Amino acid sequence: MLTVGGSTQLVLSSTTTGESSEITVDASTLSDAALKAKFGAPNTLVAAKDAIVWLGAKDTGVKLQQASNTFTAIDGVSMTFTHAMAVGAPPTTLTVAGDSAGTASNVQNFVDAYNALNSTLDTLTNAGTSGGAAPGTFASDASVRALRTRLNDMLRQQVGGVRLADFGVTADRDGKLSLDKTKLQTQLDATPDSLDTLFGSASVTASSGLLGAVDKYLDAWLNSVNGKIVSRQASVQSVQKSAAERQTRLDKQYDSAYQRYLKQFTVLQNLQAQMAETSGMFDALSVNN
Repeated sequence: MLTVGGSTQLVLSSTTTGESSEITVDASTLSDAALKAKFGAPNTLVAAKDAIVWLGAKDTGVKLQQASNTFTAIDGVSMTFTHAMAVGAPPTTLTVAGDSAGTASNVQNFVDAYNALNSTLDTLTNAGTSGGAAPGTFASDASVRALRTRLNDMLRQQVGGVRLADFGVTADRDGKLSLDKTKLQTQLDATPDSLDTLFGSASVTASSGLLGAVDKYLDAWLNSVNGKIVSRQASVQSVQKSAAERQTRLDKQYDSAYQRYLKQFTVLQNLQAQMAETSGMFDALSVNN
């Protein structure tokens, strides 16, 4: 309902777009003549229309007509139009080409992220040196070393007949990755879709490829409900709680022993004082005699 200047009007709108979403009202069964007349002559604020795009010249080219402003008629291309073309304006030219620089940048980001993770795992699992360098926090943790080994194996797996090495991503003896952009471009020129197949998706509903495999494996570590990290945190907290409770018991035992010994010491001091007083009395008697 819309009230303007004391007059209330009924405003109807559709939740969908396009010509087929036009709102109509059948007032033929209304008995109130004035109300029936109002419904019979509605004021259209925005007419329901389809978006129309011509591939080629208007009226002679290929006509694309649909309810949405986003067109996906060209395979692999999504086009969103925000306003109508003015009469006499030159046609819009659409060029579809691969973004080689963007693809190389994304692959390099993956390489950099993995190298950062690998460096962190190196530090955590370092065994130390004979010269006195301290070992890493997880130097003796077999599970963390297994995590690192498993990730390395995943990077070398084949998906859809291709590997990371086919795209110029290789590892040195320490597991650090590097990217050969020339080899990457050569492989993309030969098989443009193979990189998508290799990396796949980490989607929960349709995981695939390298990213899907890594995500699934890491979920066993990172899951907030039953992951290994959560389980280890719970175990550490349990040990800390047990140690705190034991410390509390030891403090109580210490305080109890301290109070007992203090009481005994006080009694002993009083007894010594009495004995000294008695000895003094005997000394005085012997002097007088």
